[in-house]
Amino acid sequence: MSGSLAGKQALVTGSTSGIGRAIARAMAAEGASVVVTGRSEERGRAVVDGITADGGTAFFVRADLNDGKAGIDALVAAIQDRTGRGVDILVNNASYNIVSAMSTVETPESLMDSALLGSVKGTFLVTAACLPWMIAQGSGRIINMGSVMGIIGKPGGSFYTAVKAAVHGMTLGWTAEYASLGINTNTIAPGTVLTDAVNDVYENVAPQLPFTPTQKFSTPEDVAAVAVFLAGPGAANICGVTIPVDGGWVAV
Repeated sequence: MSGSLAGKQALVTGSTSGIGRAIARAMAAEGASVVVTGRSEERGRAVVDGITADGGTAFFVRADLNDGKAGIDALVAAIQDRTGRGVDILVNNASYNIVSAMSTVETPESLMDSALLGSVKGTFLVTAACLPWMIAQGSGRIINMGSVMGIIGKPGGSFYTAVKAAVHGMTLGWTAEYASLGINTNTIAPGTVLTDAVNDVYENVAPQLPFTPTQKFSTPEDVAAVAVFLAGPGAANICGVTIPVDGGWVAV
C-alpha cells in the first residue's frame, strides 16, 4: 500500500459489515485512522480487531443514525474528544436498504419514513456535524454512497430510486456550497454487490447477471477501491460526480 491517506482521520458510517467494512479496512490499509461505527458493538469491535491485526489504526463508536441530531452530534463529539481532531474523510455509507421490489401503491408509509430517516436525514446530519472541522481546515472529502437505482428507474423500486436520488442530490448541493472551501464531495453508485447479505439471497439477483456487460457482480472491495481513490490525492480535482461501480449496467 502507498500510504495515500496517512495522517487523515476517516469516519465510515455503517462500517460493521458489507461495503462499509471493506471501505474501513481499505482506508486503514492506506494509513488513515478509521472510526468504525454502527449499531452492533460486537461486529464493530471485530472490524477494529481485524484492522489493528493488520497493522492499521481504528476504533469503534456505537451510533445509530436513526437517533437523530442529538445522537449524531454525540458521535462526532466522541471522535473529537478521543482524538483531539475532527473528521477529514467522511464516508456516508449507512443507509436503510429496501431489499425487495415493491410497487408504489404497495409501499407502506412506515417504510418510507424509515428510509428517509436512515438514508437521507442521517446522511445530511452526519455531514452537517463533520463540516465545521473541514471548513476550519480548508480541506475535506465527503463520499456519499448512492446506488445505480439513483440513476435509473426499475419496476418496484420507485421509492428506493427517490431515496438514492436524494443522496446524489446532496453531492451536487455540497459541491456548490463547499468545493470552493477545499471540500470535495462525490457519490459512489454501486450496482449489485456481493456482500454477505446478497450472497444469502443470490438466487434473487442472479437473473441480473446477463444484463451486466462485464458478466460479473462487484465485490465490497471493488467499491472500497473507488472510495480510497476519491479520498486520496489523485482525486484532488474530482468533485460533484457520481461513479457507478456496476459492471457497466447503467451504460446499457
